[in-house]
Amino acid sequence: MKYNGSFVIALFTIGIILLFYPYNNCLANNDRTSNADTSVLNNDFIKGELIMKFKQEAGKISPKLTAGIASVGISSVDAIFNRAGATQIKKVFKNKQPPVNKTLPDLSKIFYLKIPLNADVQSIARELSQNPNIEYAEPRYIYKMYDVPDDPLYSDQWYLPKINASDAWDISQGDADVVIGIIDTGVDWTHPDLAENMWTNAGETGLDAQGNNKRTNGIDDDNNGYIDDWNGWDFCGDDGYTPDNDPMDTHGHGTHCSGMASAVTNNEIGVAGLGRNCRIMPIRVIYYTTLLYGPEGIVYAADNGCDIVNLSWGGDPPSSFLNDAIQYAHQSGTFVIAAAGNDDTSEKKYPASYANVLSVAATDENDTKADFSSYGSSIDVSAPGNHMLSAMLDDSYAYMSGTSMAAPLVAGLAGLIKSQNPNWTNVQIANQILMSADNIDELNPQFIGMLGSGRINALNALTYEATPIITYQDFTIDEISTLHKVYFYLNITADGGYNTLDTFLVIIGKPNVLLVDDDCDGNNVEEYYTKTLDSLGIAYDYWQHSSKGSPSVNILAGYSVIIWFTEASFPSLNTDDIDNLTSYLNNGGNLFLTGQDIGWDFNDPE
Repeated sequence: MKYNGSFVIALFTIGIILLFYPYNNCLANNDRTSNADTSVLNNDFIKGELIMKFKQEAGKISPKLTAGIASVGISSVDAIFNRAGATQIKKVFKNKQPPVNKTLPDLSKIFYLKIPLNADVQSIARELSQNPNIEYAEPRYIYKMYDVPDDPLYSDQWYLPKINASDAWDISQGDADVVIGIIDTGVDWTHPDLAENMWTNAGETGLDAQGNNKRTNGIDDDNNGYIDDWNGWDFCGDDGYTPDNDPMDTHGHGTHCSGMASAVTNNEIGVAGLGRNCRIMPIRVIYYTTLLYGPEGIVYAADNGCDIVNLSWGGDPPSSFLNDAIQYAHQSGTFVIAAAGNDDTSEKKYPASYANVLSVAATDENDTKADFSSYGSSIDVSAPGNHMLSAMLDDSYAYMSGTSMAAPLVAGLAGLIKSQNPNWTNVQIANQILMSADNIDELNPQFIGMLGSGRINALNALTYEATPIITYQDFTIDEISTLHKVYFYLNITADGGYNTLDTFLVIIGKPNVLLVDDDCDGNNVEEYYTKTLDSLGIAYDYWQHSSKGSPSVNILAGYSVIIWFTEASFPSLNTDDIDNLTSYLNNGGNLFLTGQDIGWDFNDPE
């Protein structure tokens, strides 16, 4: 077998030799369409369009079109536009100005760039990203919904008793002033189990000065940049690219999520929603099954008063554009919740894995991980997501399964907490959900520590004494800082003479080295490696094989060097280990493999 990477086998370890490469953080991509026809769809992004963000130093951006070619008045950027054949550039958020609060992402610097359908989108994005005037450039990725359609198997909503919903409603039944944004396929806002709980834009309701109905007068009465958006917004329209003011659902996914979050309750029809009296803001960003306008929908929700937003969709590629929108929403006070994914893997999905997003895994009727649900260190909390009954199109109801269903259930719980504590911040609400969850590790021995803090408990969340949140103001990270470790030493004091000292470690940046502990918890030889790496000042990530299983090809690919020790384990590597390492090496990876029986094991004819 041919190996393209470096491969070292040590039968007895007396030292560690490493090839250490600097970490290169590659921008991921994102996408938008100027035509919803499938001819413009790539498996990962939309052909013919880029998202780009200019740096502050670039100054004022003046888009124009000359002889059919877009330009902005910056010669080095315009040269790239000319070579790419760019035919249009325009602001994504046309009403945005540079923020006064410098902690907010500057959305005024983000632009759409239209290029020919046959252009190499990724290559052009890379070239633009290297320009000193541009913060990032990327295609618009296609994300998918995290639902699994299911036939009716149950006659009731098993998940509400599971999370103690009825007892929680004795304390809080939600409040009409609390708004949950469902950023999805739209919402059937006429559904009899949803209509009374739909959000209404006060600025587009009533009569204008001429006596015309603000909902239909064709005027942006509230000056938010959207005409007649009296009950939300449709970024897709009937063709995938012409927005309108009717966020009606044509798929059903968003309607189902809305019912999970806050269907009208105690109305003698249909189902009960956990948020009960909280309002739903429908925002359509998915054209049939293709998500195109997620970032725009998130910003709309934040700007128009959403306390909570639910994102029941996602995918593999991280996007700077999407992350900007999420951080903008978070800094604006909106609580962002996202489905973790349905791939039964520990690989990170986005937007769930971004900072300041509550990532939700799914559990079943037995409090075990749903067989489809993603898991891992990026999960924050779990919630029921299997065989979930909720509202559907045409005044109907249906069962569906997925982390898509688990996330809006958490959104409904967040609505109850916000209703009970209207002055709480998004961070306080998140902390309350996490700290009050039921520990389900004992029921999930293969996924200990990988399903977040546990399965949500609505009653606990409304009765749990809030844990103090420690804040700090004097710690910043230089954007050009090299990879290093930071130790925090906390001296915690409280009433009654309580005093304790705690220490924790944070790695700044992403290590190049992955240390795989595969000694089956036998002689625990990991200290030989960790102490050596620490003494050399080399940062590394740690993978416990006995609890996490074999690291996937995608996980291995994120590291320049893999140190894998098996001690006396036999067989030294299982089939998945061998297959994944083979792929890693064939793609240029560097492996340092140690173990007592490797030589004999690999030459065993059996």
